Amino acid sequence: MFTREDGLPLSDAIYRRVWRQAREAVLETHEIDSPLARSVGDLRDARISTWLKDHRTALDVLMVAERVGVSASSLVRRFLYCFQQSREAANDLIEAAFAVSTEGESRHVALKSVARQRSAG
Repeated sequence: MFTREDGLPLSDAIYRRVWRQAREAVLETHEIDSPLARSVGDLRDARISTWLKDHRTALDVLMVAERVGVSASSLVRRFLYCFQQSREAANDLIEAAFAVSTEGESRHVALKSVARQRSAG
């Protein structure tokens, strides 16, 4: 991302030193001693998690993977927790689709009901 004057990439040691100095400049003492943004990677991971939380289609995952420079499979393995909620929502919709309503409610209405509950919660 950043390079030296000669065009070569900055070393990890430089990134770590500058990051430590930046944390000390902006965080309170108790925050400096905490794991809050302890490394540059923590900030990157937080941003990736936010992108994945809001974008869960396969195409979105591919686009996020391309932006951060990793394969989609490694992105999904690393951030699997981001997909847990969407898996639960999908399972609820599948169960609702196969459920037989005792009140004569159509499956379509049952699916819409489950989808509304998930989006409200």
